Amino acid sequence: MVAASAVGQLIAAILLPCLAACAAACQAPYDGQPGSVAVLAPAGQEANFSGGLTIAAGERVLLAGTARVTGGVTVRGILFLSSNSSSTLSADWVVVESGGTLQAGSAACPVPAKVTATIELRGGAAHPAAGRKALAVLAGGTLELHGAKGLGLPWARLAATAARGATSLQLHGDAGAAGWAVGDELAVASTDFDPYQTERVTVTAVGGGGRSVQVAPPLKFMHYGEVTEGVDQRAEVALLSRSVRIVGMADTPGLGCHTIAMEGFAAYHVEGVEYANCGQHDEVGRYPVHFHMAARVPAGTYVRSAAIHDSHFRAVTLHGTQGVLVEGNVAVDVAGHAFFLEDGSETDNTLRRNLGMLVRPKLSGARLGSERVGPGGDLSVYWITNPDNTFEGNAAAATEGWGFFVHTRLGPRGPSAARWPTLAPHRTPLRSFLNNSAHSCRLCLEMEADAVDGGDSPPVVPNSPPANWEPRRPDGSWAETRVEGFTCHHSFSAGVWARMGGMRFVRTAWADSPEAMQFAVTGTHVSPPGSNVVEDVLLVGMSSNVGDPAGDARFQRWDALRRRSAAPHSEVTSVVTGFKLYDGPTFIRGLTARSWPAGTSVLAVRSNNAFQMAAGTSVSGFSPDRVSYRLLIQDGGGDGGRTTTLRDTDGSLSGYPGATLLPAFPDSSLGFFSAPGCVSHPAYGLACPQKYVNLELGAWDWRGGSSPKAVTVTRGSRNPGQALAAQRLPSLQGNELSQKAGRGGRYYNAAAAVGGSYLVTWGAGAATNGAPARAFAQCSSCAPGDEVEAVLCYPRGTTLGAGGVTRASWEFVDAQQDTAGEAAPGAFASLAAMRAASGQGSRYFFDANSGLLFLRVRQAAGWGGRQPDGYCPPGGCAVLVVHAVPAGVAPTPQQCEAQLAALPGGAPTGDAFLSATLPQPLFNIAVACPRMPLFGCDCWGHTGCGSRECTPAERATSHRRRQPARPPPPPNATAACANVSAGGDCCAAHCFAQANPNLQTGVGFLGFKTSCKSGGQGCLGSPEQQCYVDRPENLRVENGLLVLEAIRGNYTGSVQNCTRDVGCDSTKPFTSARIRTKLSPSGSWVYGRFEVRARLPKGDFLWPAIWMLPTDEVYGTWAASGEIDIMEYQGQRVLNDTLIATLHYGAAYPYNAQRGSGQLRFPGTDFSAAMHDFALEWKSDPATGRPDTMTWLVDGVPWYQQNLNISWSNGLASPYTQPGQPWDRRFHLILNLAVGGSFFPTQYFGDFTTVSAWNAAAAGWTRPRMEIEHFKVWAWPPQQP
Repeated sequence: MVAASAVGQLIAAILLPCLAACAAACQAPYDGQPGSVAVLAPAGQEANFSGGLTIAAGERVLLAGTARVTGGVTVRGILFLSSNSSSTLSADWVVVESGGTLQAGSAACPVPAKVTATIELRGGAAHPAAGRKALAVLAGGTLELHGAKGLGLPWARLAATAARGATSLQLHGDAGAAGWAVGDELAVASTDFDPYQTERVTVTAVGGGGRSVQVAPPLKFMHYGEVTEGVDQRAEVALLSRSVRIVGMADTPGLGCHTIAMEGFAAYHVEGVEYANCGQHDEVGRYPVHFHMAARVPAGTYVRSAAIHDSHFRAVTLHGTQGVLVEGNVAVDVAGHAFFLEDGSETDNTLRRNLGMLVRPKLSGARLGSERVGPGGDLSVYWITNPDNTFEGNAAAATEGWGFFVHTRLGPRGPSAARWPTLAPHRTPLRSFLNNSAHSCRLCLEMEADAVDGGDSPPVVPNSPPANWEPRRPDGSWAETRVEGFTCHHSFSAGVWARMGGMRFVRTAWADSPEAMQFAVTGTHVSPPGSNVVEDVLLVGMSSNVGDPAGDARFQRWDALRRRSAAPHSEVTSVVTGFKLYDGPTFIRGLTARSWPAGTSVLAVRSNNAFQMAAGTSVSGFSPDRVSYRLLIQDGGGDGGRTTTLRDTDGSLSGYPGATLLPAFPDSSLGFFSAPGCVSHPAYGLACPQKYVNLELGAWDWRGGSSPKAVTVTRGSRNPGQALAAQRLPSLQGNELSQKAGRGGRYYNAAAAVGGSYLVTWGAGAATNGAPARAFAQCSSCAPGDEVEAVLCYPRGTTLGAGGVTRASWEFVDAQQDTAGEAAPGAFASLAAMRAASGQGSRYFFDANSGLLFLRVRQAAGWGGRQPDGYCPPGGCAVLVVHAVPAGVAPTPQQCEAQLAALPGGAPTGDAFLSATLPQPLFNIAVACPRMPLFGCDCWGHTGCGSRECTPAERATSHRRRQPARPPPPPNATAACANVSAGGDCCAAHCFAQANPNLQTGVGFLGFKTSCKSGGQGCLGSPEQQCYVDRPENLRVENGLLVLEAIRGNYTGSVQNCTRDVGCDSTKPFTSARIRTKLSPSGSWVYGRFEVRARLPKGDFLWPAIWMLPTDEVYGTWAASGEIDIMEYQGQRVLNDTLIATLHYGAAYPYNAQRGSGQLRFPGTDFSAAMHDFALEWKSDPATGRPDTMTWLVDGVPWYQQNLNISWSNGLASPYTQPGQPWDRRFHLILNLAVGGSFFPTQYFGDFTTVSAWNAAAAGWTRPRMEIEHFKVWAWPPQQP
């Protein structure tokens, strides 16, 4: 080793007044301090140290140039890296020992963005404690690394969508002020399902006030840059370059550098540091940033604004460490978990505003089994083994695996097991989980204790088994798990899966996922805490982010029908849905659903579910916007699907407050649930007035045969004129009653109405089917006073045993219980008397002649006004336990039903169950959507194909048939939708017309334009005189009509994307409104009939227009990709009978062309005096699918037609390659009311550029408003571009 004093002799010890004088706005840490600083290598020069290097205790050394060390560097004094000149320290390893400090910059004066301080770690000698290519901070050591680049903006989001081929990124954030500069490397996250659409680019220029960066090479994929439908889908852009760098030299494949901080370090402050080519694939504990068994670290310890990229093994690892701040870091292209809490002993750490991007599975070398994907693997951007940490504002973008995974165990494992033996991660509450997000991944969030240890290499010793998360407070009571502000989109398998109760999800948003949310509970009986709450949730089925057609087939496919990317069929287990109902009760309060077209459903259940469903699940505050199916129950064979119930608390989903929504399978459940007071509709299934609860049944100790494979439950309250056999719920499979497993125990859970009577038949009458000597019936999910009747059908001759029937309140039967604790009242003399004696609580009646045992179970205990947290309140569920002596083989369902029907009053036909009625509807979907088909699959009407293409035979008989060449006559009024609260796509998808005329809420289908730019081409276009705003004065719903109104009055607004001087004024003399359909998936079309019923304005210089623009601009900017003007109109009173139709095409401005009708008069018609239908019919050739004709119509009468099957090239750089272009791509609809502009040439209409002209025109306006009654779209095939 060469001591620091020897360094001084070799080079010279000098004071640094000149360097101090060169400092900019702040003072470098080596300036202004007493004593001398030895210069290891001057600026711009290189020094070599062949025998290693030691900075001795008490020495202060500055590296201003390059120092190349053969061997390692030991720091016992202070080693500064220059803030004034770029420096490089190159060595096999660097270790900071007790009393030593390695420092670059300071918190007050970080290394400037234009200066680089680099630590190069090479392959060579290994440090005995820290290993190869290590930067280690040992006990007593200090690490102070502070770089300026990236501190203010380590990552940003796009402010606008970047198209494929783009070389410019618009950023939401001032990159220039944050030090982003030419030559910096960026990573742009995928915004599609495919995580590998993430790209790396280099900055070539920074402009636009620091908010625009030019990049190279051009982007290969589209990267979305908008908040769409309320969901933030703006791509993250990570800055990978920093002014302080720790670099692993590429001398050994897979072997990068690593940093490690040991317990007892004196201080650790790292910010603005780049970690490149770090992590070592073959050894555990070798990660870019690693706190190793550091226990409670010194206050103020942090790693922030760092950039970790191209890591061979993880990014930031907290191992046996408490109290670290991990903030604003980016981790890009990482193998294995990126932000990793290792043993389960990591607590009181804060992870805030970090970004993990492109996290890959680790398939070789050292790894955990969880760092795989597929069976036994849970690769995650954030792997959380102890919930007692703070996670706020973090983003997980682009991984084959999970965004966030909470994986708990009974205790810590590895070296933490002995250090913290009493810690129980699975019982630890979540400290904070706020405003995190994930996208372009398998799942965004999961909370479950998967078995993943089998793939650990090497095995973790000692191990602790995974255990489902059951967070507890110090007093042992259950702690709520709160997830707030979470956002998820484009997860190709699911959004969130959680196996636990006691959760509360607040203000979350989910979009573009096969299923957004699904919760599960553990066990047969849902015991506290088994319920979860979802509040203020936004579910978007298909957003305007349609993805990129070029995605990897492992993660996405291109849906040609909908013209958007979709999750691969292998990941779609059922219908695309928002919230998938499962076994535990969930209370949904405030659900906004947007853009759920045909073939999807906002709420659904598993397509194959053998487990019981909780009757307590409810929804309120359901607010749909462009929604077809609201609730879908597809599973007609499993116990779960056939016993699903959903309480529509306020009627916002079905229109019927308090209704219970139920399955409606004609062959397996409809007769069981349907009653005279119920109504049905494909949008939600069956809505009934009865309250439903869980009737839990248990049976064991079978006599006369074995336990049956299934039971049959028949509703006893008989619909008028209907046989009991038509009211069966056949083949309820049930599950093993594990508490009585050694005695043939079986468990069944049926959905039963309060006050209803249900006949239970043991099996199907096979000779091997026995009847149970022990059984119970339990009223679960019940409120005080609720009662339900179970009628157990025994063989004739059965008697009650010595115990008879006993009653109690319990949570659930246990292995020892064969009796209930409280004796039941005496047997009633008649069935009628028993039913009438509600004041006597749970009770029974046994008819020995028929073998029918009537158990009337009445709930007594309640939840004390608080939210139910499982099946049973603290006081228990009401239960009746049966001791019987069966007399033989169990009767068949037919025999039992006959005995019940023969018994007077046994099968009532006029009880409270049958007489219940629904309240008057708040709205009536059946009126709005009378032709909505039952849900099937991609080809409606065929079951079982929710995740596959239909066969040719199925397609031939599908309800999804091609639209006729001409639409049927449109509805003569919009009343069908006008009374439907948020009817949305209920009309849009199923009444042929895509009508939006429930204007009270339907305007959610439209997008507003707020801008003061001057017309079609912004700075280059028509000099219009209005600002478009969305104020109610200018844009509103009034008396059922959508009103766009022009108003005189100066308004100052923004001018978006304006780069020319002409027409860039931001203050205009008028305000008005412009509105368009959402671009996708349901607001853009290729071919169809487009109809707007409107009353036009009257007044000089008013310019209403109904027109269409290309959604994708495939052929270039305006007008190369086309423009379709369905109707333009000049508001002058002398022209109120004149319309204009125009097509714009050819090439980008100024080489565009146009053709159209010119001014065409309709003598005797004043379009401002009444409503008129303005329509366009845009057809394709049936044989080729290519554009054929466009026909313009007013009030159903054609008035202009254009052949499309011609060349539209004008010879001036036109991009078209075949006839019909650009009319073979999708367009969206626009309605606006402009004021002035080039539509009113001065030579014909006079000057309109002065205050006096503006005032005069406005004073003469008689109707400065455009009123719209409806717009309708009939989409004709083929719809794919």
